[in-house]
Amino acid sequence: ILYKSGSTSNSVGLDFQTQATSLQSPLIEHRDSTTYESSFFVAKQSLTVGDVTDKILWMGESTSARVKNARLISCKLPTLIETAEVEFAGGSNTQNWSQLEWTVDSSFATSDVAATFQLYNYGSGQYPNSGDGYISDTIGLSDTTKNQTITVNPTDFRDSNGNWKIKIKGTKATDTSFELRVDWIEFKATVSDVYRLSVDNSFAIDLSTYPLSYAQGFEILIRYNVTDDAERWFLKVFNWTASSFSSSAFNDTAGHQPVLNAWNDYAINITDDWTDYVSANGTLLIQFSDEGTAANQAVVGIDFFGVRTIIDGSRFTLRNSSPFTVHIVAIWIVNSTEHRRYSTDLFINSGEEAAYIRLDILLPEGNFTSRVVTEKGNISIFP
Repeated sequence: ILYKSGSTSNSVGLDFQTQATSLQSPLIEHRDSTTYESSFFVAKQSLTVGDVTDKILWMGESTSARVKNARLISCKLPTLIETAEVEFAGGSNTQNWSQLEWTVDSSFATSDVAATFQLYNYGSGQYPNSGDGYISDTIGLSDTTKNQTITVNPTDFRDSNGNWKIKIKGTKATDTSFELRVDWIEFKATVSDVYRLSVDNSFAIDLSTYPLSYAQGFEILIRYNVTDDAERWFLKVFNWTASSFSSSAFNDTAGHQPVLNAWNDYAINITDDWTDYVSANGTLLIQFSDEGTAANQAVVGIDFFGVRTIIDGSRFTLRNSSPFTVHIVAIWIVNSTEHRRYSTDLFINSGEEAAYIRLDILLPEGNFTSRVVTEKGNISIFP
């Protein structure tokens, strides 16, 4: 507003009214009686729909007081909104799901908060704003449980590793901050009617008896019985180089088709790249599993599960049943066409057993006899 009081010793009074109610009434001392000067005042009020009468009134102590160019400017102020938001993450299995149920129990430290609950959809790559994976409600100070069951493409709400995440957001028109209180979150998947079985076991090679420098590979044997023959069964070994179970370099990777309700013998050999499948301390990790998911349950019985070391040579297991220490000086390998003597230097204490490996003794095919000769000339014959 522009005004002049008409006298340097007089004041001007102003009054801003809305619907006959005074909101501001400033009193201004004038400094120059001959020119107009400016002044302003501010009032804040809540507006309602409809016609409103606003007035600017003035009064002066001098009859020469004047007012001109009075202007009323209305500015809409933004509404103050407080927000509380948090994201939770977790993990799950990666099986085939028939449905998914997710639940959140939460409250706020104030009343009437507009809350949204969103379950991330990895299929669309975003948090949904409606439908599956989206819940909204007005929640206050009391714990409120919200849940949703998803039956259409439930696996869209996890990634390839089974990870999931939920975002909770509460908003309210207020200038006072508030807390979000989450008491419980549940991510519960229902697996389809499918069944799988995997049996893992570790085997330790006695490196004192079978040094890896003598080994040429391994043979894995299992004898098992199964009540369902709808699928094949497989043997895999942990590959220490690739850090995963594998059947690469096996002589058989097609699996084994069992005979129903009978004992089945299944054996495989690892002769190529076999060093990838045994650790430095002689450990093999072996996995026996079915072909894939099946609709019917089956009972599997295992009678024998073992590993044999393949060596390039011969292994003799000898036991000294005499009361004296024996010194073996020779081993003979005899068949119809060959008599071959191999010099030996092996001591065995009384009552003890020894494993003796010779890379230079290759046993003949067919029938043969082995003879063990001691220093005193005692001979043991093994046909």
